Amino acid sequence: MIKNKSMAICAIVTMLLIVSSTANENMTLVDSVDVKTNVGHEGCTWQHPLNYSTPPATISSATLEIEVFGNRDCWNHPVYIEGNYLGDVNGFWHNWSTTYTTFQLDDYFTELMVGPVSIEVGGYIGGFEIEVKKSTLSVTYEPEKPWPYSQPAPFTLVVLPHKMVDTIPGQKCVFLVKIIDEGPGYGKDEAVNISVIDVGPMSDTVVTVDPPAIFPGQVGEVTVIPGKGAEDPNSLASGISGDVPIPDDPNRPDIDPNEPVEDKTLTFLIVAGREGLTRTQPVTVNVTQGQDELAEQASEYRDRFIPWLAAIHPKLGITKETEWSGTSILQNMYEVNYYLFFSEEWELGLRWHVMIPPYDFAEIYLRRRDTNLSSTHAFKIYSLDAYQRPQVVVLPQEGIWR
Repeated sequence: MIKNKSMAICAIVTMLLIVSSTANENMTLVDSVDVKTNVGHEGCTWQHPLNYSTPPATISSATLEIEVFGNRDCWNHPVYIEGNYLGDVNGFWHNWSTTYTTFQLDDYFTELMVGPVSIEVGGYIGGFEIEVKKSTLSVTYEPEKPWPYSQPAPFTLVVLPHKMVDTIPGQKCVFLVKIIDEGPGYGKDEAVNISVIDVGPMSDTVVTVDPPAIFPGQVGEVTVIPGKGAEDPNSLASGISGDVPIPDDPNRPDIDPNEPVEDKTLTFLIVAGREGLTRTQPVTVNVTQGQDELAEQASEYRDRFIPWLAAIHPKLGITKETEWSGTSILQNMYEVNYYLFFSEEWELGLRWHVMIPPYDFAEIYLRRRDTNLSSTHAFKIYSLDAYQRPQVVVLPQEGIWR
């Protein structure tokens, strides 16, 4: 057992070392050679081995500095890299002194990607011989990222639900999306772009993506608001990513409730993309006849819970000042009505029993919108007519209502 734990710890440490080594964008190799060779009429040649600790992916800059000792009467000592002329050694200010000559190697990145490279100082035409003392080659580069960091980090796209039924024109159909990182690679822990592609008859349907990019562990919302079926400037002709305007009234005041609605199924594709890697999930919305006639009653029953939540569960931050927008859901459920409310922070699901006391209950759940795919709190009033106090109950088996 201890051996296995030790192996696991070693593996984690090794992985952390790899991650830390890839965090540095650039590295610099300083390759120095003590030449210590006199150059007269005949030149001299030496090599820089360029022993990179990690092979370079790209080189951003490189210089060659040559240290030479000589007399001011020395001249015309050319310098070459791999047989290509760079320039001449600098002159000397005093009779016998040391001079340093630096060459920019911007045109030789290809030769510097792998070692060794050959450097030559040519012989003199006149004057005295010189001594080449030292040669320093400096290369700044971005190292290759070792596998698996040379590949985009894999991830999973989670969408809930995949299908909605019993929806009506003007209803806010809210799909939840979440990203789960599944392994190492570049882009890991970074935001993933969320967009929507129309693959079915969307007509005048309005779609929003909020936010248009989410980090792993964050929850986003794709909201579909079906229309009556007439062509509309907001129809999805191609892909969108959270920039299509949504009407001020979430219940689509542009829809005439007296116009007949043709039952239809809307189909589209939720797309998640990062570093060239994409994941998709098809979803559908079945639209039927109906209109929202429950908003006033639903708001009244919701408000039965608010003072109690503010007093008993103040950490939730829900008070009578909390602003809500709402939408009807599951229109054709028998004896039980459903409604969803959204504040900036919370989703509040409400259902109530259309029965006489003492069976006239109302129940709510709460889901934190930006972090949770499912409900985290649930409360119930067992009889609305009796004005009973809410009680904590078990979370809905479905997690959320749609």
